[in-house]
Amino acid sequence: MISVELSKRFKKIVREAGREAEVSATLKLVVEGFGNPHAHTGLSIRKLGKHLYECRTNLAWRLIFEANKGVLSFDFAGDHDEVQNYLRGKRWNFPMLKTVKTETARASGGTFAIVKSHFFNPTFCLPGPA
Repeated sequence: MISVELSKRFKKIVREAGREAEVSATLKLVVEGFGNPHAHTGLSIRKLGKHLYECRTNLAWRLIFEANKGVLSFDFAGDHDEVQNYLRGKRWNFPMLKTVKTETARASGGTFAIVKSHFFNPTFCLPGPA
């Protein structure tokens, strides 16, 4: 039996958007179908990382959740742009946002890593090793 946890943030977002019925129906389908790959396709469940997933309530709205042994923890909901902003804020905590390619560049006499990842445009990070 899979249990569901809803964070305060998740509940607030859903309530303010007025999508309680839509999200409730999706949560029920996710609980019934999680772990069944054929059901994942129909529910638009997509794996983002080791334990991180997203599913869609419709074409415009997504739910982000973490799956641990027997528990699905829903933490965020929103449209594509809101979800991307949420994930960007969490990028150092999620293995799914790992660096795909790292290059080094000389800038202002220091060495900086240019990070290119699956979800982001190249950005300058903190100074790397010299």
